[in-house]
Amino acid sequence: MTRPALPLGLLAALALAGCVTPPPRPTAPERIDALPSPDGDVPATDAASRARTGFPLGVVWAETAIRQPGGQVLRSVQFDLAQASLADIGAAPERICGFHGETLLSSQVRDPGPGDRDLPGTVVIEALCQA
Repeated sequence: MTRPALPLGLLAALALAGCVTPPPRPTAPERIDALPSPDGDVPATDAASRARTGFPLGVVWAETAIRQPGGQVLRSVQFDLAQASLADIGAAPERICGFHGETLLSSQVRDPGPGDRDLPGTVVIEALCQA
């Protein structure tokens, strides 16, 4: 019994497969902060917390910021939904960017996901800011 011969083109492709350099992997966005806040300090007063996040002290569970291409920063604030007013939620994206001298490009409210704290009753505001 004879084995079927592999097509010449397939043999050439297999031989060259080891010689091809894969394209460079894209670099991951740079995370520029750690919990509980981007610059490592915890707002000590209600006024400081409101200035930084748009929420009163004790409502915010976590803040993160990830530098994006083009000078953009994705800032996220995870907060206790039951303790936040609709006015606070509406004003938060502008305050989150404005505190850092950035301009708000877009925002959304979402459920916690991978990388967020697993805390029932919390949601996350994401603000895309232009530095």
